[in-house]
Amino acid sequence: MVRELSEISDKVKFEIIQASEGMEHTIAICNAEGEDLGLHFHGVPGGHEFNSFILAMYNAAGPGQDIGKDAEARVAAINEKKHLNIAVSLSCTMCPDLVAAAERIAAGNKNITVDVYDLAHYPDMQQKYNIHECSLHDR
Repeated sequence: MVRELSEISDKVKFEIIQASEGMEHTIAICNAEGEDLGLHFHGVPGGHEFNSFILAMYNAAGPGQDIGKDAEARVAAINEKKHLNIAVSLSCTMCPDLVAAAERIAAGNKNITVDVYDLAHYPDMQQKYNIHECSLHDR
C-alpha cells in the first residue's frame, strides 16, 4: 500500500527495513530526513483507518489540520514524554476519530508518540487487554 502511495506522489517515499520480532506489520511515518516522527501503524491502514493514516502524513508533513491557536498552544505545552497505544478494528467507525486526534497531537509535539495496532494482526494484545471489537449492533 505504501509503495502504491509513493507511485502517486513524489512527496511520499518508502523504505522497507528488517523488522524486529513482533513488529513485522509496522509502518512508521518519517520526515524528509528519514527521522522517525513517532507515528506508527501496526497493520495495513485500510478500511476506516485509511483516512486517519493519510491525515497523519498530512499533519506530519507541515502545518497539518487547523485545530485553533488555543489547542496548538496546549499541544506545544506538553513537556513530558507521553506514549499512546491505540488498538483498532478496521471495521469500527469510531476508531478513526480517536486515531486522527492522537496523531494530530503527536505531529505537533515531539514528546508524544502514537502506536496504532490493527487487532487483526495482534490477537494476543486483544486477549491480554480484553479488548472488545465494536460493531454496528453494539451501538
